[in-house]
Parts: sequence; C-alpha cells; structure tokens
Amino acid sequence: MHDPLRRRRRRETHVAQAMGHLAIRAGAEVRFHKTSRILADLAGGHADRTFDKRLAAHVKADLLILDDFAMREFTPGQADELYELIS
Repeated sequence: MHDPLRRRRRRETHVAQAMGHLAIRAGAEVRFHKTSRILADLAGGHADRTFDKRLAAHVKADLLILDDFAMREFTPGQADELYELIS
C-alpha cells in the first residue's frame, strides 16, 4: 500500500533541496537540516552552555532549510528555540 503522506513529504524535501542547489549555484551558503536534529543540537547547547555559539553557527548561512518542519508538536522550549533560529 502506498502512503500518500510519505510521498508528499518526499516531494517537499526534493523541492527544498532543489531550492538549496539553486541558491548554492548563485553563490549562497546553504545549510540543510532535519528540524528534529537542529532542535537536538540546540538542546545540547543548553546542556553544555554553548547555545549562543550553536545558534550563531546555524544562522550564519545565507539560507537555512529546515526539513520535516512541524511534523510533530513542539514543546514550548523547542518553539522558543525555533523562534530564535528564524527571527
């Protein structure tokens, strides 16, 4: 049985990657991350007190692509971290 949601997510990822490739060709620095992984990295920054350094490393790119965004409900802390990341 085919999972239409899975196919849609795959298409969305493909489009995001294509946008990233176009930006790279235009000379931009691009970072592509699964949202869950970037949130885990930022949470680790709270644990070892490197949150600001980790956040700065993620936002220095010209284009940050967060794949699988909002696939799950975020905790209030994760929502705050995402706000910091994209604002």
